[in-house]
Amino acid sequence: MPPNLTAAALRRGRAIVLMAIAYFVLARLGLLLAIPPGYATAIWPPSGIALAGVLLYGARVAPGIWLGSFVANAVTAADLSGLPALLHSLLLPAVIGCGAMLQALFGAWLIRRWVGFPGPLQREREIIAFLLLGGPVGCLLSASIGASALVLAGVVAAHAWAFTWWNWWVGDSIGVLVVTPLVLVALGRPRRLWRRRALTVAGPLTITFAAAVLVFVWTSGREQARLQAEFDARAAALASALSDNFDDYVGVLYSLRDFYAASQDVESEEFARFAQPALQRHPGLRALSWNRVLDDGQRDAWEQAMRAGGQPGFTLTERAADGQLQPAARRSAYVAIETIVPDRGNHSAIGYDVASDPVRRAAMERARDSGQPVATSRIALVQDASAARGMLVFMPIYANDQPVETIEQRREALRGYGVGVFLIDEIVATAVRGLAPQGIELRIREAGARLLCSYRDPGPCRDDGMEPAPAARGTLLWTSEREFAGNRWRLDLVSTAEYEAAQRSLVAWAVLAGGLLFTGLLGAFLLAVSGRAAVVERLVEERTRALEAANVALAHEIAERRRYETRLQEQNVELVAASRAKDRFLASMSHELRTPLNAIIGFTGILLMKLSGPLSAEQEQQLRTVRSAADHLLALISDLLDLARIESGAAELSREPVDLAEVLAETQRTLLPLAGERGLVLALQVPDGDWTVPCNRRAFGQIVLNLAGNAIKFTPAGRIDVRLARIADGSGERIQLSVSDTGPGLDPEAQARLFRPFEQLGTPARQEGTGLGLYLSQKLAHQLGGHISCRSKPGEGCTFTLVLPTGE
Repeated sequence: MPPNLTAAALRRGRAIVLMAIAYFVLARLGLLLAIPPGYATAIWPPSGIALAGVLLYGARVAPGIWLGSFVANAVTAADLSGLPALLHSLLLPAVIGCGAMLQALFGAWLIRRWVGFPGPLQREREIIAFLLLGGPVGCLLSASIGASALVLAGVVAAHAWAFTWWNWWVGDSIGVLVVTPLVLVALGRPRRLWRRRALTVAGPLTITFAAAVLVFVWTSGREQARLQAEFDARAAALASALSDNFDDYVGVLYSLRDFYAASQDVESEEFARFAQPALQRHPGLRALSWNRVLDDGQRDAWEQAMRAGGQPGFTLTERAADGQLQPAARRSAYVAIETIVPDRGNHSAIGYDVASDPVRRAAMERARDSGQPVATSRIALVQDASAARGMLVFMPIYANDQPVETIEQRREALRGYGVGVFLIDEIVATAVRGLAPQGIELRIREAGARLLCSYRDPGPCRDDGMEPAPAARGTLLWTSEREFAGNRWRLDLVSTAEYEAAQRSLVAWAVLAGGLLFTGLLGAFLLAVSGRAAVVERLVEERTRALEAANVALAHEIAERRRYETRLQEQNVELVAASRAKDRFLASMSHELRTPLNAIIGFTGILLMKLSGPLSAEQEQQLRTVRSAADHLLALISDLLDLARIESGAAELSREPVDLAEVLAETQRTLLPLAGERGLVLALQVPDGDWTVPCNRRAFGQIVLNLAGNAIKFTPAGRIDVRLARIADGSGERIQLSVSDTGPGLDPEAQARLFRPFEQLGTPARQEGTGLGLYLSQKLAHQLGGHISCRSKPGEGCTFTLVLPTGE
C-alpha cells in the first residue's frame, strides 16, 4: 500500500475514533441531566458535536457518530442473559445510531446548500439560517427514527410516540444550538475570526449554560423533595389503613375469646352461629376454628367422641413428609382442631394436630405464655396446600375459674385456642383498595427481612419471596415497622417508574429547556454581534483609509469655512441690528398711523350719521367703503403691533380675577350686529355658576373676539355656538371654551396651516383680515398657560377649542 494512502487511512481512522469517543462522553454527560423515570433530557450535547464534526471534517467522521451513539445506548440496553437476547437488545442501539449519523449528515448538507460552509458566519441572516437548519430542521430526522424504533421495539407505548418524539427533538435541537457554536469557536475557520469569539461568544455561552444547569439541579432537587413528601403522606395513610384492617381482623379473635369466656362449653352449632357473621364481614378471614388442648390420656376418649358425633373412622392426624395427612404419632400433648367454620372446604383439617408442626407450635406457645394473639409466618394450610399465602393467628383461651397472672398459671389454665385462618393477599387488597395510587408497590417483610407479600394495585400479592424486576422500580421509598399479632413486620412502600412518570411534573425539564434555549439564542445573538463587529471593523479600516485621503482636502475646506463663518457672524450682527430697527420702526409707524386713521374713521362715522345734511345713496356707499377700508387698515396695524410686541418679548400678560361669562357677554354684544347683517345666529351657552378665574381680561377677550369673528366671517348661513365649560383631566380641573360654526369646514391640509402667520384659508373672494388672528390667538393662549385646537371635516363646519388652567 502506498505510504500516502496509509497515512490517509490512519487519519481517517483517528478522526472516526475521536468522534466516537467525543460522542460517547457527551452522551454520558447528557444522561446526567436526564429526569427519571423516563430519562427525558432537555439537551443532548452529542447532536451538536456530531453536526460540528461533519461540517469541519466532512462525511468521513460519520461512522464515528454511529459508533459513539451505539456504544452509549448499548451500555444501558444490553441484555446479557444469553446470545439471542444480547443480539436482540443491541438492535435498537444500532438503529438509534443510524438516526444520529443520518441527522448530522442531513443537517450539514442543508447548511452547505443554503448557507455555505466553511465561512465566518458574520451576518444575521446566515447565523439564523445556520442554527435553524442545523437545529430544529435537521433534528427532525433522528427524533422520528429513534421514537419510531422505541415504539416498534416495545420500549415505549404507541400512544407515547408523540411525547417521546417531542422530548427527543427538543434535546437534539438545543444540543445543536448550544454545543455547535462552542465547537466552532474552538476549531472553526478562519481561525482569526473564530479565535476572537472565544471571549465574546464561548465565555458568556459557557457561563449561561452552567447557570442553566445549576438552576436545573436546584429545581430538580426541589421537585424530588416534593415527590418524596407527597409519596410519604400517601404511604403513611396506606400503612395506617393496612394496620387498622389487620387490627380489625384480630379483633374477631378477641370477640371469640370473650365468647368462650361467657360459656362453660361451646357447642359446634353455637360456634358456627358466632363465626358466620364474622366471616361474611371479613373476606380475608378464610376460617375460624376451635383447637382443643389434649394430653395423651385424653386422646382416645376424644377420638371416640368425635366418631360418635357423626365422623366414623375419625382419628387425630398430622402431616407426613410428602405433605399428606396421616394418623398422629403418640405424644404427651396435642392441640387438635375440633370445630372449624366454614366446614365446606375445611373438613379435612378437623382432627389435625396443630402442635405437630414446629411453626404452628412455636406460635401457640408464644400465645399461651403471653395471653395475646400470635400469628405464624406464611405457611401452607392443611385444608388447601395451594393457598400459600395463608397465615394462622392463635388466640389462647383459658379456663374461666383459674388465675392467669403468671406464665405458669396460664399454662395450667389453657383450654385451647381460637384460631383465625387469614389470607394475606385478601386482607391487604381490601385495606389498600382505593388508597394506593397506580404504581405504588407494597412489600411486607417478616423478621429477617424475608418478603411476606408484594402488592401492586390492581394486581394480587406475590408470596414467592422474589423482589420485583429492577427495571420497574422507582426512586421513592417509605419504610415503617408495625406490630401485628405478636410479630414485627416491616412495611416498605416503593414507587414504580409508572407512578413517578404520572406524578412528576415537567417543571424541572421546562426550566432546563428554557434555560438552554435561552443559552442557544444568546449564542446566536453573540455570533451575530461578533460577526457584525468584524464587518464593522473591516468597513472602518476601509473608511479610515478613505478618510485619510480626504483629510488634506478637508483641511482646506475647514479653513475656507472659517472665513465664511467670520463673514456670516458679521452679517448676523448687521441683521440683528436691522431687525431691531425694523421693530422700532414698525411700532413707531403703527402708533403714527393710528392717529390719522382714527380721525378718518371718526369723521366718516359723523358723515354717515348725516350730521351735516342728507347724503345721496352713492355718497353713503362711498363713505361706508372709506370706513371699511379704514377699519381694515386699523386692524392690520393693531395686529402688526401686537405681533411685534409678542415676538420681541415685550408683551407680558398680567393676571387678575376675570369673570369669563361677562367677557363672553360683551363679545356677544359686540358681534351681534355683524352676525345679524350676515343672517347668522350667535348663541352663547354659559352654565350657571361662578366663572371668575385668574386670567388676563384683554387677552381672553381678544382670543374670543378672533375665534367668534372668524366663525362669522366664514359661515355663509346657519349659526355660531359659543360654549363655556369646566373639564377634568390628568392635570386637574380646566376651563374649556368652544366656538362651533356651520360653515364649509376645513380639510386636514388646511387645518395644518391654521396657526401660521399671514395664512388666509378662504377663497380669494372671501379672504378677509390679515391672516394673523389665529396666530396671535394661539400665542396669547400659550401665554395664559393653555392652547387652542381645531376639529373639522369638509362640509361639517369647524369647532375651535380653547383650554385654560383655572389657576387653582
